[in-house]
This record gives sequence, C-alpha cells and structure tokens, in this order.
Amino acid sequence: MKVKKAIDLFKKHGSIHIHDGPDFQWITDGSAIYPLFELPDFTEETICIAYDIDFKKSAKMNIKRYPDLPESINLEDSIKEEKEVEEYTKFSLIYGGRCLKAFVAENGIVFIDSAYLAPLSDISYENIRYFERTSTQGTTYIAVKNGLELVAAIFPVKVIEDTFVAEINTFAQLCETTFDIQNHKKGGAK
Repeated sequence: MKVKKAIDLFKKHGSIHIHDGPDFQWITDGSAIYPLFELPDFTEETICIAYDIDFKKSAKMNIKRYPDLPESINLEDSIKEEKEVEEYTKFSLIYGGRCLKAFVAENGIVFIDSAYLAPLSDISYENIRYFERTSTQGTTYIAVKNGLELVAAIFPVKVIEDTFVAEINTFAQLCETTFDIQNHKKGGAK
C-alpha cells in the first residue's frame, strides 16, 4: 500500500485518525481505513513529521490517535457475513466532482469514490477483490482485499437520492432518444 497517497488524500479532507490494532495501526479519515503494515507506531506528531504535514497545516486538521480500532466495522481479513461483489466495469461516473466506481451489491448498487483506491495502486489489479460488509449501524461498506488479506475498508458515497435518480433517468432518456434518431437515420437512408 502507498501510505503517502492515503495521507495526501486525508490531508485534503482535513482529518487523519490513527487507530492502534493488536498487530499494527490503521489510518482513516472516516471514509476509508487502511492498515499500516510493517511501519513503526505513529503518534499525532510523528505522522506529521513522516509525511510532511507542517505545523500550520496540522493545526487546521483533525489529527488524533485512538488506543483501539473502530467498533462499528470489522477489520478481520475474512468474516462469515461478507459477500463478494463485482465492480460494474461498463462505465464509471463523475458526479459532484468525484469519480465514482459502482459495485453490484446485494441490495442494488453501491458507489465509492475511486480516489480511495489510489493508495492501493501498487497492488496488482488481478489480486484485488471486493466484498460487501455491514457495519454495526447497518451501513454497507466495501472491504478490499489483496488475495485473502484486507487492505482497505471504504464507505460508499451517498449519492442515490431523488435528484441523482432523476438526473440518471434524464440522461438515460437522452441516450435513448439519440439512439432512436441515429437508428431512424440509418433506416431512412436505405
């Protein structure tokens, strides 16, 4: 995993939380969490030093260290309740300034911000697998694995609302209209 990419992403969002686990630490900004394999334990100060977060920037950020892992999500490599999900690869969607990747989940479709996959760019695409899990609050999140090892947990972007669905329907209708016009022109030219 490319920790610097995760830190850079978290810096943009103004939040870095460090969680101590039994074997290694995890870092999060609340939208995604990544393990810090084979790295020394970080404090609020040492993570700033290691990843070039100057004093002015760190003073404006929410940087905290916690003695344990978040209770709402399961960060074990494998759990009985998880279900493998497929990435909807036909297209990605840029919405609200973010590139969203879609996954076909048990209850429909789940979108994640593709920026949260950037820290995993050093992992071979063929080795990455995605799983649907549910937090203790009932929120679906995507567990990302490198083979059998959990390398991230990413919470979905909540875009599926009335406005979004209406805009997608309008877009689909425009595509259908264009398709009909193109086929009519092809048929009329014979």
